[in-house]
Amino acid sequence: MIPNLFVNYTAKSLASWLKQTPFNLSVTNISDKHSIVAVSPKTTTGPNAGDVLTLLLARSVWLSVAFDF
Repeated sequence: MIPNLFVNYTAKSLASWLKQTPFNLSVTNISDKHSIVAVSPKTTTGPNAGDVLTLLLARSVWLSVAFDF
């Protein structure tokens, strides 16, 4: 299980030009796990240097602000 975090806030009374402005913050893969999620073997005889491993992405942080004008 990959822990993620999502926080949303709508500004109600910060300033007149920020009224009803939504702020969205998301953090994916908080624990920064790089687990192997898939293996594409080059051969069926065992581990090989040509095997392709698919790993989870590292932690990422996103902040978005939507202005209404």
